[in-house]
Amino acid sequence: MTKRHCFGLSIFEHQPPSSNRNGIANLIQGKRNDMQTSTTPITETHSLQPAFNRSRVRGKMRNRLTPLAFAITLLGLSVQAVDAVAATYYVNGSNGSDSNAGTSDGAPWRTLAKATQTLRAGDTVLIHAGTYSEKLWPQWSGNATSGYITYAAFGDGTVTVKPSSIVEWTGAFYIPDRNSYAYVRDVNYIKVKGLNFTGTTRNYGDYGVAIYGADGNTGQNVVFENVKIYQNGTGGMVQGAYFTMTDSEVYSNSNSGFQVFSPANHVRISRSKFHDNGGGGCNCDGLIFQDVNYALIEDSEAYGQYDGFDVGSAPPDTVGTKHIIFRRVISHDNTNTNFPLSTSLAGPATYENVISWGNYSWGSMVNYDRSKNVHVWNSIFTNVGTGILVTDSSSGPMYYYNNIFNANTAISNSSGATVNADYNRIQGALSGLSLGAHSSTGSVNFVDATNHDYHLTANNSALIDKGTFFMRTSQSGSNTSVINVNQDPEIYFWIGDSIQIQGVGQRTIVSMTTSSITVDAPLTYASNAGVHLPWSGAAPDIGAYEYGNTTLAPPTNLRIIQ
Repeated sequence: MTKRHCFGLSIFEHQPPSSNRNGIANLIQGKRNDMQTSTTPITETHSLQPAFNRSRVRGKMRNRLTPLAFAITLLGLSVQAVDAVAATYYVNGSNGSDSNAGTSDGAPWRTLAKATQTLRAGDTVLIHAGTYSEKLWPQWSGNATSGYITYAAFGDGTVTVKPSSIVEWTGAFYIPDRNSYAYVRDVNYIKVKGLNFTGTTRNYGDYGVAIYGADGNTGQNVVFENVKIYQNGTGGMVQGAYFTMTDSEVYSNSNSGFQVFSPANHVRISRSKFHDNGGGGCNCDGLIFQDVNYALIEDSEAYGQYDGFDVGSAPPDTVGTKHIIFRRVISHDNTNTNFPLSTSLAGPATYENVISWGNYSWGSMVNYDRSKNVHVWNSIFTNVGTGILVTDSSSGPMYYYNNIFNANTAISNSSGATVNADYNRIQGALSGLSLGAHSSTGSVNFVDATNHDYHLTANNSALIDKGTFFMRTSQSGSNTSVINVNQDPEIYFWIGDSIQIQGVGQRTIVSMTTSSITVDAPLTYASNAGVHLPWSGAAPDIGAYEYGNTTLAPPTNLRIIQ
Protein backbone atom coordinates (compact mmCIF):
# COMPACT_ATOMS: atom_id res chain seq x y z
CA MET A 1 0.00 0.00 0.00
CA THR A 2 1.42 3.40 -0.96
CA LYS A 3 0.70 6.97 -0.09
CA ARG A 4 -0.18 9.47 -2.78
CA HIS A 5 2.87 11.63 -2.50
CA CYS A 6 5.15 12.25 -5.46
CA PHE A 7 8.31 14.33 -5.13
CA GLY A 8 9.72 16.09 -8.17
CA LEU A 9 12.91 18.15 -8.64
CA SER A 10 12.97 21.03 -6.19
CA ILE A 11 14.92 22.32 -3.17
CA PHE A 12 13.02 22.73 0.09
CA GLU A 13 13.72 25.23 2.81
CA HIS A 14 13.46 22.73 5.70
CA GLN A 15 16.11 20.00 5.87
CA PRO A 16 15.45 16.59 7.47
CA PRO A 17 16.62 16.28 11.08
CA SER A 18 20.00 14.72 11.72
CA SER A 19 18.39 12.08 13.91
CA ASN A 20 17.03 10.47 10.71
CA ARG A 21 20.40 9.80 9.09
CA ASN A 22 19.51 6.12 8.78
CA GLY A 23 16.18 6.92 7.15
CA ILE A 24 17.25 5.80 3.66
CA ALA A 25 18.30 2.38 4.86
CA ASN A 26 15.23 2.03 7.03
CA LEU A 27 12.86 2.87 4.20
CA ILE A 28 14.59 0.54 1.73
CA GLN A 29 14.35 -2.29 4.28
CA GLY A 30 10.64 -1.60 4.83
CA LYS A 31 11.18 -0.42 8.40
CA ARG A 32 9.29 2.35 10.15
CA ASN A 33 10.12 5.87 8.94
CA ASP A 34 7.85 8.46 10.53
CA MET A 35 7.24 11.56 8.44
CA GLN A 36 6.10 13.83 11.26
CA THR A 37 6.86 17.43 12.14
CA SER A 38 8.11 16.84 15.67
CA THR A 39 8.71 14.09 18.21
CA THR A 40 8.28 16.44 21.17
CA PRO A 41 5.34 15.38 23.36
CA ILE A 42 2.64 17.92 24.07
CA THR A 43 2.30 18.82 27.72
CA GLU A 44 -0.79 19.94 29.58
CA THR A 45 0.64 23.44 30.07
CA HIS A 46 -0.01 24.06 26.37
CA SER A 47 -3.70 24.35 27.13
CA LEU A 48 -3.11 27.79 28.64
CA GLN A 49 -1.15 29.18 25.68
CA PRO A 50 -2.37 30.92 22.50
CA ALA A 51 -3.26 28.67 19.59
CA PHE A 52 -0.68 28.03 16.87
CA ASN A 53 -1.02 29.48 13.38
CA ARG A 54 -2.35 26.41 11.60
CA SER A 55 -1.29 27.47 8.11
CA ARG A 56 2.33 27.88 9.23
CA VAL A 57 2.37 24.50 10.94
CA ARG A 58 0.87 22.77 7.93
CA GLY A 59 3.31 24.50 5.67
CA LYS A 60 6.19 23.02 7.60
CA MET A 61 4.63 19.59 7.39
CA ARG A 62 4.30 19.80 3.64
CA ASN A 63 7.93 20.81 3.24
CA ARG A 64 9.36 18.11 5.48
CA LEU A 65 11.05 15.26 3.53
CA THR A 66 12.53 11.98 4.60
CA PRO A 67 16.26 11.59 3.77
CA LEU A 68 15.42 9.19 0.93
CA ALA A 69 12.90 11.53 -0.65
CA PHE A 70 15.27 14.49 -0.25
CA ALA A 71 18.16 12.65 -1.86
CA ILE A 72 16.08 11.47 -4.80
CA THR A 73 14.66 14.96 -5.23
CA LEU A 74 18.14 16.29 -5.81
CA LEU A 75 18.52 13.76 -8.63
CA GLY A 76 15.30 14.92 -10.27
CA LEU A 77 13.59 11.59 -9.73
CA SER A 78 10.11 10.75 -8.44
CA VAL A 79 9.25 8.34 -5.65
CA GLN A 80 6.22 7.23 -3.69
CA ALA A 81 6.70 7.13 0.06
CA VAL A 82 6.02 3.73 1.63
CA ASP A 83 3.58 3.47 4.55
CA ALA A 84 5.07 2.72 7.94
CA VAL A 85 4.70 -0.85 9.10
CA ALA A 86 2.14 -1.13 11.91
CA ALA A 87 3.62 -2.18 15.25
CA THR A 88 2.31 -3.66 18.51
CA TYR A 89 3.63 -2.35 21.82
CA TYR A 90 3.11 -3.32 25.46
CA VAL A 91 2.63 -1.42 28.72
CA ASN A 92 2.88 -2.92 32.20
CA GLY A 93 2.56 -0.52 35.10
CA SER A 94 3.97 -3.08 37.55
CA ASN A 95 7.24 -4.15 35.99
CA GLY A 96 7.72 -2.13 32.82
CA SER A 97 10.23 0.61 32.06
CA ASP A 98 9.93 3.46 29.59
CA SER A 99 13.56 2.83 28.64
CA ASN A 100 12.53 -0.56 27.22
CA ALA A 101 11.80 -1.01 23.55
CA GLY A 102 8.17 -1.75 24.37
CA THR A 103 7.86 -4.04 21.35
CA SER A 104 7.57 -7.30 23.31
CA ASP A 105 5.66 -8.38 26.37
CA GLY A 106 8.99 -9.26 27.95
CA ALA A 107 10.23 -5.67 27.68
CA PRO A 108 7.14 -3.45 28.14
CA TRP A 109 6.90 0.25 28.83
CA ARG A 110 5.68 1.43 32.21
CA THR A 111 3.47 4.43 31.38
CA LEU A 112 0.63 5.34 29.05
CA ALA A 113 2.46 8.60 28.31
CA LYS A 114 5.27 6.69 26.62
CA ALA A 115 2.73 4.92 24.45
CA THR A 116 0.90 8.11 23.47
CA GLN A 117 4.21 9.76 22.48
CA THR A 118 5.32 6.82 20.36
CA LEU A 119 2.35 5.25 18.59
CA ARG A 120 1.59 6.25 15.01
CA ALA A 121 -1.16 5.37 12.54
CA GLY A 122 -1.91 1.65 12.51
CA ASP A 123 -0.11 0.91 15.79
CA THR A 124 -1.59 -0.89 18.80
CA VAL A 125 -0.58 -0.90 22.45
CA LEU A 126 -1.73 -3.70 24.77
CA ILE A 127 -2.04 -2.52 28.37
CA HIS A 128 -1.71 -4.92 31.30
CA ALA A 129 -4.11 -4.87 34.24
CA GLY A 130 -3.63 -2.22 36.89
CA THR A 131 -4.46 1.35 37.85
CA TYR A 132 -2.61 4.03 35.89
CA SER A 133 -2.43 7.39 37.69
CA GLU A 134 -2.16 9.46 34.51
CA LYS A 135 -4.24 10.66 31.59
CA LEU A 136 -4.59 8.77 28.37
CA TRP A 137 -3.89 11.71 26.08
CA PRO A 138 -3.18 10.63 22.48
CA GLN A 139 -0.42 12.73 20.91
CA TRP A 140 -0.61 11.43 17.35
CA SER A 141 -3.32 10.62 14.85
CA GLY A 142 -4.31 7.56 12.93
CA ASN A 143 -5.70 7.94 9.44
CA ALA A 144 -8.00 6.28 6.93
CA THR A 145 -5.08 4.77 4.97
CA SER A 146 -2.82 3.29 7.65
CA GLY A 147 -5.55 2.72 10.24
CA TYR A 148 -6.44 3.60 13.81
CA ILE A 149 -4.09 4.04 16.70
CA THR A 150 -5.43 1.50 19.21
CA TYR A 151 -5.17 1.53 23.00
CA ALA A 152 -6.44 -1.84 24.24
CA ALA A 153 -6.50 -3.90 27.40
CA PHE A 154 -4.09 -6.83 27.32
CA GLY A 155 -6.76 -9.15 28.69
CA ASP A 156 -5.31 -10.16 32.05
CA GLY A 157 -7.65 -8.08 34.23
CA THR A 158 -9.11 -4.61 34.69
CA VAL A 159 -7.24 -1.62 33.26
CA THR A 160 -8.21 1.57 35.10
CA VAL A 161 -7.10 5.02 34.01
CA LYS A 162 -7.38 7.25 37.07
CA PRO A 163 -5.28 10.46 36.95
CA SER A 164 -3.98 11.72 40.28
CA SER A 165 -5.47 15.11 39.36
CA ILE A 166 -7.64 16.59 36.62
CA VAL A 167 -7.32 20.09 35.18
CA GLU A 168 -10.89 21.38 34.81
CA TRP A 169 -12.50 20.70 31.42
CA THR A 170 -10.04 17.91 30.66
CA GLY A 171 -10.48 14.21 31.31
CA ALA A 172 -8.89 10.88 32.10
CA PHE A 173 -9.12 10.36 28.32
CA TYR A 174 -8.45 13.65 26.59
CA ILE A 175 -8.31 15.05 23.06
CA PRO A 176 -8.14 18.89 23.13
CA ASP A 177 -9.63 21.22 20.57
CA ARG A 178 -6.84 22.56 18.42
CA ASN A 179 -8.51 25.95 18.07
CA SER A 180 -9.08 26.41 21.79
CA TYR A 181 -5.73 25.10 22.98
CA ALA A 182 -2.16 25.33 21.74
CA TYR A 183 -2.34 21.87 20.30
CA VAL A 184 0.06 21.54 17.38
CA ARG A 185 -1.75 18.77 15.52
CA ASP A 186 -5.21 17.27 14.95
CA VAL A 187 -5.84 13.89 16.59
CA ASN A 188 -8.27 11.55 14.82
CA TYR A 189 -8.76 7.82 14.19
CA ILE A 190 -8.23 6.68 17.77
CA LYS A 191 -9.63 3.37 19.06
CA VAL A 192 -9.98 2.48 22.77
CA LYS A 193 -10.85 -1.09 23.79
CA GLY A 194 -11.55 -2.55 27.20
CA LEU A 195 -10.36 0.35 29.39
CA ASN A 196 -11.98 2.03 32.43
CA PHE A 197 -11.89 5.80 33.02
CA THR A 198 -12.51 7.22 36.46
CA GLY A 199 -11.58 10.37 38.38
CA THR A 200 -10.40 11.56 41.76
CA THR A 201 -12.64 14.67 41.87
CA ARG A 202 -16.34 15.03 41.12
CA ASN A 203 -16.74 18.62 39.82
CA TYR A 204 -18.87 19.24 36.73
CA GLY A 205 -15.88 20.04 34.49
CA ASP A 206 -13.88 17.01 35.60
CA TYR A 207 -14.56 14.55 32.80
CA GLY A 208 -13.87 10.87 32.52
CA VAL A 209 -13.71 11.35 28.74
CA ALA A 210 -13.28 14.72 26.99
CA ILE A 211 -13.12 14.69 23.18
CA TYR A 212 -13.16 18.23 21.87
CA GLY A 213 -13.72 19.16 18.23
CA ALA A 214 -15.27 22.61 17.95
CA ASP A 215 -12.91 23.40 15.06
CA GLY A 216 -14.38 20.52 13.05
CA ASN A 217 -10.93 19.03 12.41
CA THR A 218 -9.93 17.10 15.50
CA GLY A 219 -11.52 14.41 17.68
CA GLN A 220 -12.97 12.64 14.64
CA ASN A 221 -13.37 8.90 14.08
CA VAL A 222 -12.87 7.98 17.73
CA VAL A 223 -14.09 4.48 18.63
CA PHE A 224 -14.83 3.18 22.14
CA GLU A 225 -15.42 -0.55 22.59
CA ASN A 226 -16.16 -2.22 25.92
CA VAL A 227 -15.31 0.90 27.92
CA LYS A 228 -16.50 1.84 31.42
CA ILE A 229 -16.76 5.49 32.54
CA TYR A 230 -17.67 5.97 36.21
CA GLN A 231 -17.22 8.10 39.34
CA ASN A 232 -16.21 11.27 37.52
CA GLY A 233 -17.65 14.77 37.73
CA THR A 234 -19.26 14.33 34.29
CA GLY A 235 -18.88 10.97 32.61
CA GLY A 236 -18.01 12.06 29.09
CA MET A 237 -18.25 14.78 26.45
CA VAL A 238 -17.82 14.48 22.68
CA GLN A 239 -17.74 17.15 19.97
CA GLY A 240 -15.90 15.25 17.25
CA ALA A 241 -17.57 13.74 14.20
CA TYR A 242 -18.01 10.01 13.57
CA PHE A 243 -17.78 8.97 17.23
CA THR A 244 -18.73 5.36 17.92
CA MET A 245 -19.39 3.66 21.26
CA THR A 246 -20.30 -0.02 21.60
CA ASP A 247 -20.72 -2.45 24.51
CA SER A 248 -19.90 0.26 27.04
CA GLU A 249 -21.23 1.47 30.40
CA VAL A 250 -21.45 5.00 31.85
CA TYR A 251 -22.57 5.12 35.48
CA SER A 252 -22.29 6.69 38.95
CA ASN A 253 -20.96 10.04 37.74
CA SER A 254 -21.86 13.07 39.84
CA ASN A 255 -23.39 14.99 36.94
CA SER A 256 -24.56 13.86 33.51
CA GLY A 257 -23.47 10.50 32.18
CA PHE A 258 -22.48 11.37 28.61
CA GLN A 259 -22.88 14.56 26.56
CA VAL A 260 -22.72 14.87 22.76
CA PHE A 261 -22.43 18.48 21.59
CA SER A 262 -22.20 20.41 18.32
CA PRO A 263 -20.45 20.11 15.91
CA ALA A 264 -20.61 16.34 16.52
CA ASN A 265 -22.29 14.46 13.70
CA HIS A 266 -22.71 10.88 12.51
CA VAL A 267 -22.54 9.53 16.05
CA ARG A 268 -23.38 5.88 16.68
CA ILE A 269 -23.94 4.34 20.12
CA SER A 270 -24.78 0.64 20.38
CA ARG A 271 -25.36 -1.91 23.14
CA SER A 272 -24.45 0.50 25.94
CA LYS A 273 -25.87 1.44 29.35
CA PHE A 274 -26.22 4.84 31.02
CA HIS A 275 -27.39 4.61 34.62
CA ASP A 276 -27.33 6.07 38.12
CA ASN A 277 -25.72 9.35 37.07
CA GLY A 278 -26.40 12.68 38.75
CA GLY A 279 -25.52 11.60 42.27
CA GLY A 280 -24.14 15.09 42.92
CA GLY A 281 -27.68 16.41 43.35
CA CYS A 282 -28.14 17.81 39.84
CA ASN A 283 -31.09 17.22 37.54
CA CYS A 284 -28.88 15.37 35.08
CA ASP A 285 -29.26 13.03 32.13
CA GLY A 286 -27.94 9.61 31.25
CA LEU A 287 -27.19 10.57 27.64
CA ILE A 288 -27.78 14.01 26.13
CA PHE A 289 -27.55 15.34 22.57
CA GLN A 290 -27.44 19.07 21.86
CA ASP A 291 -27.34 20.52 18.33
CA VAL A 292 -26.11 17.26 16.84
CA ASN A 293 -26.67 16.29 13.21
CA TYR A 294 -27.11 12.55 12.48
CA ALA A 295 -26.98 10.10 15.37
CA LEU A 296 -28.12 6.52 15.89
CA ILE A 297 -28.61 5.07 19.37
CA GLU A 298 -29.51 1.37 19.30
CA ASP A 299 -29.89 -1.58 21.67
CA SER A 300 -29.06 0.59 24.68
CA GLU A 301 -30.56 1.36 28.09
CA ALA A 302 -30.90 4.29 30.52
CA TYR A 303 -32.19 4.21 34.10
CA GLY A 304 -31.75 5.64 37.57
CA GLN A 305 -31.15 9.32 36.75
CA TYR A 306 -33.29 12.45 36.48
CA ASP A 307 -33.77 12.06 32.70
CA GLY A 308 -32.89 9.09 30.50
CA PHE A 309 -32.11 9.94 26.86
CA ASP A 310 -32.30 13.73 26.30
CA VAL A 311 -32.39 15.44 22.90
CA GLY A 312 -32.48 19.16 22.15
CA SER A 313 -30.52 22.36 21.79
CA ALA A 314 -28.14 24.47 23.85
CA PRO A 315 -28.78 28.19 24.45
CA PRO A 316 -29.55 30.33 22.50
CA ASP A 317 -31.59 27.46 21.05
CA THR A 318 -31.11 28.44 17.42
CA VAL A 319 -29.67 25.21 15.97
CA GLY A 320 -31.33 22.10 17.38
CA THR A 321 -30.60 18.42 16.99
CA LYS A 322 -31.73 16.77 13.77
CA HIS A 323 -31.64 13.37 12.08
CA ILE A 324 -31.40 11.36 15.29
CA ILE A 325 -32.79 7.83 15.63
CA PHE A 326 -33.37 5.80 18.81
CA ARG A 327 -33.86 2.15 17.91
CA ARG A 328 -34.50 -0.82 20.22
CA VAL A 329 -33.72 1.38 23.22
CA ILE A 330 -35.11 0.96 26.76
CA SER A 331 -35.45 3.84 29.24
CA HIS A 332 -37.03 3.25 32.64
CA ASP A 333 -37.19 4.33 36.26
CA ASN A 334 -35.82 7.83 35.71
CA THR A 335 -37.31 10.26 38.18
CA ASN A 336 -38.40 12.97 35.71
CA THR A 337 -38.63 11.79 32.11
CA ASN A 338 -37.43 8.75 30.23
CA PHE A 339 -37.29 10.43 26.81
CA PRO A 340 -37.28 14.25 27.05
CA LEU A 341 -37.20 16.25 23.82
CA SER A 342 -35.88 19.61 24.91
CA THR A 343 -36.22 23.15 23.64
CA SER A 344 -35.79 23.77 19.90
CA LEU A 345 -35.43 20.22 18.68
CA ALA A 346 -35.03 20.78 14.94
CA GLY A 347 -35.88 17.19 14.00
CA PRO A 348 -36.48 14.80 12.60
CA ALA A 349 -36.14 12.74 15.79
CA THR A 350 -37.31 9.16 15.42
CA TYR A 351 -38.04 6.51 18.04
CA GLU A 352 -38.34 2.94 16.72
CA ASN A 353 -39.08 -0.08 18.91
CA VAL A 354 -38.32 1.77 22.16
CA ILE A 355 -39.74 0.77 25.54
CA SER A 356 -40.45 3.10 28.43
CA TRP A 357 -41.71 2.32 31.93
CA GLY A 358 -41.65 3.54 35.50
CA ASN A 359 -40.86 7.26 35.46
CA TYR A 360 -42.24 9.19 38.42
CA SER A 361 -42.75 12.83 37.48
CA TRP A 362 -43.48 14.14 33.98
CA GLY A 363 -44.58 12.10 31.04
CA SER A 364 -42.65 9.10 29.84
CA MET A 365 -41.81 11.10 26.70
CA VAL A 366 -42.09 14.89 26.90
CA ASN A 367 -42.05 17.19 23.87
CA TYR A 368 -40.98 20.56 25.24
CA ASP A 369 -41.00 23.98 23.53
CA ARG A 370 -40.63 23.95 19.76
CA SER A 371 -39.92 20.23 19.35
CA LYS A 372 -40.30 19.59 15.63
CA ASN A 373 -40.85 16.58 13.39
CA VAL A 374 -40.95 13.81 16.03
CA HIS A 375 -41.73 10.25 14.89
CA VAL A 376 -42.59 7.47 17.39
CA TRP A 377 -43.15 4.02 15.89
CA ASN A 378 -43.58 0.49 17.24
CA SER A 379 -42.91 1.52 20.83
CA ILE A 380 -44.35 0.69 24.25
CA PHE A 381 -45.19 3.15 27.06
CA THR A 382 -46.40 1.28 30.11
CA ASN A 383 -46.67 1.62 33.87
CA VAL A 384 -46.35 5.41 33.63
CA GLY A 385 -48.56 8.33 34.56
CA THR A 386 -48.52 9.86 31.07
CA GLY A 387 -47.23 8.13 27.96
CA ILE A 388 -46.44 11.16 25.76
CA LEU A 389 -46.86 14.75 26.90
CA VAL A 390 -46.79 17.65 24.41
CA THR A 391 -46.33 20.94 26.27
CA ASP A 392 -46.15 23.65 23.61
CA SER A 393 -48.43 24.62 20.73
CA SER A 394 -45.44 25.54 18.55
CA SER A 395 -44.26 21.93 18.69
CA GLY A 396 -45.05 19.50 15.91
CA PRO A 397 -45.83 17.93 13.69
CA MET A 398 -45.72 14.67 15.69
CA TYR A 399 -46.29 11.21 14.26
CA TYR A 400 -47.29 8.30 16.53
CA TYR A 401 -47.92 4.93 14.85
CA ASN A 402 -47.90 1.22 15.79
CA ASN A 403 -47.44 1.98 19.50
CA ILE A 404 -48.86 0.49 22.70
CA PHE A 405 -49.89 2.89 25.49
CA ASN A 406 -50.75 1.57 28.93
CA ALA A 407 -50.96 4.66 31.15
CA ASN A 408 -53.41 6.78 33.09
CA THR A 409 -53.13 9.28 30.23
CA ALA A 410 -51.86 7.69 27.03
CA ILE A 411 -51.19 10.95 25.15
CA SER A 412 -51.74 14.50 26.39
CA ASN A 413 -51.78 17.29 23.82
CA SER A 414 -53.66 20.04 25.60
CA SER A 415 -51.27 22.54 23.94
CA GLY A 416 -52.97 22.03 20.58
CA ALA A 417 -49.81 21.05 18.65
CA THR A 418 -50.19 19.15 15.38
CA VAL A 419 -50.25 15.41 16.18
CA ASN A 420 -50.85 12.61 13.66
CA ALA A 421 -51.64 9.30 15.35
CA ASP A 422 -53.11 5.97 14.20
CA TYR A 423 -52.59 2.19 14.36
CA ASN A 424 -52.02 2.44 18.13
CA ARG A 425 -53.30 0.35 21.01
CA ILE A 426 -54.62 2.64 23.75
CA GLN A 427 -55.29 1.87 27.37
CA GLY A 428 -55.77 5.21 29.08
CA ALA A 429 -57.15 8.65 28.33
CA LEU A 430 -56.42 10.79 25.28
CA SER A 431 -56.27 14.59 25.43
CA GLY A 432 -56.12 16.91 22.45
CA LEU A 433 -56.12 14.31 19.64
CA SER A 434 -58.33 11.63 18.13
CA LEU A 435 -57.90 7.89 18.42
CA GLY A 436 -57.39 7.24 14.70
CA ALA A 437 -59.44 5.03 12.41
CA HIS A 438 -57.11 2.01 12.73
CA SER A 439 -56.38 2.26 16.45
CA SER A 440 -58.00 0.15 19.14
CA THR A 441 -58.56 0.32 22.89
CA GLY A 442 -58.10 -2.22 25.64
CA SER A 443 -55.47 -4.18 27.50
CA VAL A 444 -52.56 -6.10 25.97
CA ASN A 445 -51.46 -9.64 26.75
CA PHE A 446 -47.70 -9.51 27.34
CA VAL A 447 -45.60 -12.57 28.11
CA ASP A 448 -44.60 -11.27 31.56
CA ALA A 449 -45.27 -7.58 32.18
CA THR A 450 -44.35 -7.88 35.86
CA ASN A 451 -40.78 -8.71 34.87
CA HIS A 452 -40.84 -6.36 31.87
CA ASP A 453 -41.06 -8.97 29.16
CA TYR A 454 -43.24 -7.13 26.68
CA HIS A 455 -43.32 -9.72 23.91
CA LEU A 456 -46.81 -10.37 22.61
CA THR A 457 -48.62 -13.62 23.33
CA ALA A 458 -50.59 -15.42 20.62
CA ASN A 459 -53.94 -14.04 21.81
CA ASN A 460 -53.31 -10.50 20.56
CA SER A 461 -55.09 -10.75 17.22
CA ALA A 462 -55.83 -7.01 17.24
CA LEU A 463 -52.08 -6.28 17.26
CA ILE A 464 -50.32 -9.01 15.27
CA ASP A 465 -49.88 -8.02 11.59
CA LYS A 466 -52.09 -4.97 12.21
CA GLY A 467 -49.48 -2.18 11.97
CA THR A 468 -48.63 0.08 9.07
CA PHE A 469 -45.38 0.95 7.25
CA PHE A 470 -42.87 3.79 7.56
CA MET A 471 -43.35 4.54 3.87
CA ARG A 472 -44.50 3.09 0.59
CA THR A 473 -43.02 2.90 -2.88
CA SER A 474 -44.11 5.85 -5.01
CA GLN A 475 -43.96 3.84 -8.26
CA SER A 476 -43.13 0.34 -9.44
CA GLY A 477 -39.61 -0.80 -10.33
CA SER A 478 -38.19 -3.66 -12.39
CA ASN A 479 -34.75 -5.24 -11.90
CA THR A 480 -33.41 -2.08 -10.29
CA SER A 481 -31.41 -1.25 -7.16
CA VAL A 482 -33.23 2.06 -6.67
CA ILE A 483 -36.47 2.13 -4.67
CA ASN A 484 -38.52 5.30 -5.07
CA VAL A 485 -40.52 6.08 -1.92
CA ASN A 486 -43.09 8.61 -0.71
CA GLN A 487 -41.20 9.64 2.48
CA ASP A 488 -37.69 10.85 3.24
CA PRO A 489 -35.98 7.55 4.18
CA GLU A 490 -33.33 9.28 6.29
CA ILE A 491 -36.03 9.93 8.89
CA TYR A 492 -36.13 6.18 9.62
CA PHE A 493 -32.98 4.50 8.28
CA TRP A 494 -29.18 4.61 8.29
CA ILE A 495 -26.75 3.46 5.62
CA GLY A 496 -26.16 -0.26 6.14
CA ASP A 497 -29.61 -0.98 7.57
CA SER A 498 -31.49 -4.06 6.42
CA ILE A 499 -34.98 -3.12 5.26
CA GLN A 500 -37.93 -5.11 4.00
CA ILE A 501 -40.00 -4.32 0.92
CA GLN A 502 -43.53 -5.72 0.85
CA GLY A 503 -43.81 -8.59 -1.63
CA VAL A 504 -40.05 -8.76 -2.18
CA GLY A 505 -37.97 -9.44 0.93
CA GLN A 506 -34.97 -7.81 2.54
CA ARG A 507 -32.19 -5.65 1.14
CA THR A 508 -29.31 -3.62 2.63
CA ILE A 509 -29.23 0.16 2.18
CA VAL A 510 -26.26 1.53 0.23
CA SER A 511 -27.33 5.17 -0.09
CA MET A 512 -30.39 7.43 0.19
CA THR A 513 -31.86 10.63 -1.16
CA THR A 514 -34.94 12.42 0.17
CA SER A 515 -37.16 10.28 -2.11
CA SER A 516 -35.22 7.11 -2.94
CA ILE A 517 -33.23 4.24 -1.45
CA THR A 518 -30.39 2.47 -3.26
CA VAL A 519 -29.92 -1.12 -2.09
CA ASP A 520 -27.26 -3.79 -2.50
CA ALA A 521 -29.06 -6.01 -5.03
CA PRO A 522 -31.59 -5.46 -7.82
CA LEU A 523 -35.26 -6.14 -7.17
CA THR A 524 -38.65 -5.82 -8.79
CA TYR A 525 -41.35 -4.17 -6.72
CA ALA A 526 -44.92 -2.95 -7.10
CA SER A 527 -46.21 0.56 -6.61
CA ASN A 528 -47.51 1.33 -3.10
CA ALA A 529 -45.52 -1.52 -1.53
CA GLY A 530 -44.75 -1.06 2.15
CA VAL A 531 -41.15 -0.36 3.25
CA HIS A 532 -40.13 -0.86 6.88
CA LEU A 533 -37.56 -2.41 9.17
CA PRO A 534 -37.76 -6.22 8.76
CA TRP A 535 -41.00 -7.77 9.99
CA SER A 536 -42.63 -11.19 9.96
CA GLY A 537 -46.12 -11.94 8.68
CA ALA A 538 -48.32 -9.82 6.46
CA ALA A 539 -47.42 -6.45 8.05
CA PRO A 540 -45.54 -5.07 11.06
CA ASP A 541 -47.08 -5.79 14.45
CA ILE A 542 -48.21 -3.09 16.86
CA GLY A 543 -45.69 -2.79 19.69
CA ALA A 544 -41.92 -3.10 20.05
CA TYR A 545 -41.60 -6.85 19.38
CA GLU A 546 -42.62 -8.84 16.35
CA TYR A 547 -44.67 -11.80 17.57
CA GLY A 548 -42.52 -14.93 17.74
CA ASN A 549 -39.20 -13.05 17.77
CA THR A 550 -37.10 -13.16 20.95
CA THR A 551 -35.39 -9.79 20.45
CA LEU A 552 -36.70 -6.25 20.11
CA ALA A 553 -36.45 -6.48 16.33
CA PRO A 554 -34.51 -8.50 13.74
CA PRO A 555 -30.79 -7.62 13.43
CA THR A 556 -30.25 -4.84 10.93
CA ASN A 557 -26.99 -5.69 9.18
CA LEU A 558 -26.21 -9.43 9.16
CA ARG A 559 -23.74 -10.79 6.62
CA ILE A 560 -22.55 -14.35 5.94
CA ILE A 561 -18.76 -14.59 6.00
CA GLN A 562 -17.22 -17.69 4.46
